[in-house]
Amino acid sequence: MTDLLGDERSLVAEASPENNAWLQDLVRRSPLVPDRALRRHWLQVVPWLPIAARYELAAILLDVERALA
Repeated sequence: MTDLLGDERSLVAEASPENNAWLQDLVRRSPLVPDRALRRHWLQVVPWLPIAARYELAAILLDVERALA
């Protein structure tokens, strides 16, 4: 059971704006960033964003993604 909990915790930690790979994937698939050059810019900026800005960016991208789903 502890293995299952450990796996769940790692999944939750990975699916977070604090995780570069997760946030970059969100940018990659977002319809708000359709331009290749702009998307590349945001992918490079993500690791440098402060935590608060990461959460704001993720909230906006997720809201749009869910609205279009």
